Amino acid sequence: MVKNHPDKTSSLLQKHNSERFNLLRLARTSSVGPITFGKLLKNFGSATKVIENINDHPELKSLFKNNPLATPSKIEQEIALTERHGGKIVFVTEANYPKLLRFIPDPPPVITILGRFDLLNQPAIAIVGARHASTAGKKIAELFSSELGKEGFVIVSGMARGIDKSAHQAALEHGTIAVIAGGVDHIYPQENADLYHQIKEHGVIMSEQPWGIVPQAGFFPRRNRIISGLSLGVLVVEAGEKSGSLITAKCALDQGREVFAVPGSPLDSRSYGANSLIRQGAVLTQSIQDIIECLPEIIKNPKTTTDVNKPQFTKHPHQKIDYSKLADQRNISQFILEKLSPIPILVDELANECQLSLADLRVMLIELEVAGKVQRHLGDKISLAL
Repeated sequence: MVKNHPDKTSSLLQKHNSERFNLLRLARTSSVGPITFGKLLKNFGSATKVIENINDHPELKSLFKNNPLATPSKIEQEIALTERHGGKIVFVTEANYPKLLRFIPDPPPVITILGRFDLLNQPAIAIVGARHASTAGKKIAELFSSELGKEGFVIVSGMARGIDKSAHQAALEHGTIAVIAGGVDHIYPQENADLYHQIKEHGVIMSEQPWGIVPQAGFFPRRNRIISGLSLGVLVVEAGEKSGSLITAKCALDQGREVFAVPGSPLDSRSYGANSLIRQGAVLTQSIQDIIECLPEIIKNPKTTTDVNKPQFTKHPHQKIDYSKLADQRNISQFILEKLSPIPILVDELANECQLSLADLRVMLIELEVAGKVQRHLGDKISLAL
């Protein structure tokens, strides 16, 4: 595995007037968003000049009147915590900032990174989708993720439940980037703790938020623009009518990226988003060739131009499901139905996904079939009833 280069920030703890220290002070001030940050640097030439002119320039006095500049002690603490945990702080003004991300309309002024920094400038594809994904949907995400990884693409996603998780897991061997909504130290959802640590070891954890920040609702749409901004294109696999994945797709369009979507059954509400995107012009995607053919010639075969030491990765079993939290048989039945879609899957696969014995699952499926909720198919397959 490629080792991280240590972040040269220790001097910032002693020299408060250094440009990097002042960039972080400016970026961590609540009244300075990404667009304002860019305008200030363009108008004054540097963060140091901005800070030096706060008391003398009317525009700056007004900007910082009710939202004072982040304190040196707060910045020192963030730098120290990042260094202590092997992280790296990178500014949009620096050469090693991800190239594609730099040119979106509102690039994060600063990103914090844990893991393999070398992955950030390799060709990447984002895979996003429903949190409550069907077993078939997760399998599709895993297949695309694995095959794109073998072709040399890094997989970007948001480490959410469902499609995101499946995409990350299948990409660990080849390279994956998790863009999270809180600080890089905050694992959300907590059930993805094992995945978080695997990505931290074999991939990249990234955030624009400071260390220690808990994710808030408003952070997720902003997180989505980074997912698309890092990527050449965004693939949507299962997305409901109001899915956050559609926000990521919109960000991709605004940034001039390609949008791909896997079509689904019109009888499954989780297919609404992807099917709607296809109607609006997204690339109907049935194989990775549909993706690769839409990309510029220079990156159609990235595996021939990259030289990455791929990590040795040991796969972990699925997280154990606590059925005690599913209060009664009705809720377990609902849990099984949520794993299904109109696309038939093997009963064996469903048993593995639900972590039920085949015997127990078959009893439940008989009851669901009698209730008209599931449908059997040849080859011991099962699906939601049409």
